[in-house]
Amino acid sequence: MLKHLIKTIYRLMLAILVFTLMSVAFVYFYLLQPTANIKQESVLDSAAAANAKKLLKRLRSLATQPNTIGVLPIKNQELQGLAALAHRSYPKLIANGEIKNNTVKLAISLALPRSINRDYLNVSVILLPSTNSIQLSKVNIGEVSFSGDLLLKLALWAINRFMQNDLGTQVYNSIKSVHISQNVLTVAYQVPENLAEINTNAKNGLLALRDELALFGDVNAVKFYFQKLLRFIKANPKQRDLPYYVAYLFNESYQQTQGKSGSSAMEENKNALLALAVYFGHDSFELILGNIANLSVPEQRQRDKLIRAVTLVERNDLQQHYIYSIALELLSSVGISQTIGEFKEFSDSKIGGSGFSFTDLMADRAGTRLAMLSTQSEGSARRVQAYFLEHTEQGYAAIFPPIVGLPEGISDINFKLFYQDVDSPKYKKMLDKIDNRLSLISLYRDVN
Repeated sequence: MLKHLIKTIYRLMLAILVFTLMSVAFVYFYLLQPTANIKQESVLDSAAAANAKKLLKRLRSLATQPNTIGVLPIKNQELQGLAALAHRSYPKLIANGEIKNNTVKLAISLALPRSINRDYLNVSVILLPSTNSIQLSKVNIGEVSFSGDLLLKLALWAINRFMQNDLGTQVYNSIKSVHISQNVLTVAYQVPENLAEINTNAKNGLLALRDELALFGDVNAVKFYFQKLLRFIKANPKQRDLPYYVAYLFNESYQQTQGKSGSSAMEENKNALLALAVYFGHDSFELILGNIANLSVPEQRQRDKLIRAVTLVERNDLQQHYIYSIALELLSSVGISQTIGEFKEFSDSKIGGSGFSFTDLMADRAGTRLAMLSTQSEGSARRVQAYFLEHTEQGYAAIFPPIVGLPEGISDINFKLFYQDVDSPKYKKMLDKIDNRLSLISLYRDVN
């Protein structure tokens, strides 16, 4: 009996091994390819940023009343603007979208982080006109082609399974038709009758998934630093210089790391910076992380006041750029955080905006760099802590260089005239100038 059981287990393990090897071989030889199938056609500039912003704004403002019938137009240049934004955020991702000949072709090419000779995952899909919801032609992944219906079924199953029952199906059914002209994709939709219930269930599903996965760390650990920050504010109610808040939290993270076996300076720094972002940043940061603040009415009033009053180099806008870049770096990647900063500046360069600002961009890059250096390795994390132990009272100069000579208020026309786009030599030269100026501060120069 025992021999039979051992033989059965052996056969099962062998079958699992063979299946795993076959799966790996299938992925390597059929799904991955040695080269990218496409080239990046759109570059992030003021026009691409404006087009992407228009589409994102339109998506946010979809009808919210039950049974509302509406139409969502998407122009070819807006689709290409999103592709440019995606590529700028993650250069290893090549993304193209084109509305042409009554079809919408979407294609991506993703470079793998490590070279294995077949280094690219190439995916393409074609959206077709339809009088009944969404219709996809065949989907191509590497050398493999399969039905678009299968992709839709898998997507709906995933949404229904991980978000809430029938959410994917209800969204799918709300799309009534897809019309494609020469340069415009038009989606007709009807908002479901039980919209309020769907929104509530979707939100609860996301919050439950957030709490279950704890994607961004220990909520209680972030809450610990948030409470420390509240005590600092209570003791220093008139403090208006951001560097003092930053230095205080790094001093606290040092105390939690020093002499404690198994403690991680990277984790402590991350939690301290996330607490800073929750306090001074947008409420959505807390929504992503979990329930942290729980402020009383007077504490909320104090927070609202400080968000507007605390400055970096005596400018509130630079404080916000710095804080938001810290949060975005910790919650995403360096590519995302810096691209969002560029995206905002391109938006500001349009008529009615404040103009493109390389000073704002320096604040974005400084915040991103602080978050990165604070969490990239134990050695780097501890050196950041040591830096702020020595620079607790230095003020602005501890975290931000002089801004004199950096162009601001650049209009769209002037930006195109002098800098063209983010890939131009003149623009890259300005980024080098910013990075060189940041390197004047030992925090950003010596911590690497």
